[in-house]
Amino acid sequence: MVKINSKAQQKFNQHKALEYIALCGWTKTIHIGICVWPTATRQTQQRMAQYTLRQLKEDGKVLWETGEDQSVVYALSERGARTLRQQTDAKVRSGKDSINYRKNFAHRILINEVAARLLGRGQLAWPEHAVRGWKSPIKCFNWQIALGLTDRRKRQLKYPDLIVKLSDDEPQE
Repeated sequence: MVKINSKAQQKFNQHKALEYIALCGWTKTIHIGICVWPTATRQTQQRMAQYTLRQLKEDGKVLWETGEDQSVVYALSERGARTLRQQTDAKVRSGKDSINYRKNFAHRILINEVAARLLGRGQLAWPEHAVRGWKSPIKCFNWQIALGLTDRRKRQLKYPDLIVKLSDDEPQE
């Protein structure tokens, strides 16, 4: 059995947490735990996520605020976004603007939890923040849903809440 260096594992966990935060824009501690440690118990997921986020906060890689439900929500800082860009060449930005913009908080939290559970199971999922930021595989406006069709002057386009790629071995209905 190959032993993994604990520092290397720590770096890997931090990287996965940063990637998930970047995908969602901002998220809660438990969702990071669900995504990074999917087979652990809920209590272990929470504790491991808290530990990882404490390290990321100390390094200045995440920002945090209190959510509407009094939970702590996290977003990427400029340093965290720079770290991800250097490690993966991903086009990520700081979440300093999105952490203060929490319209539809409960809705966003629910979508982020579903995305975390799917990603933790190894499926591909992109929450609305990723779709808006062109990080999903769908890069055309045809996927927006038109709202308010009765009055063309007030017509708004709605992005999908979540895009999930089904694997080839799953039955499709």
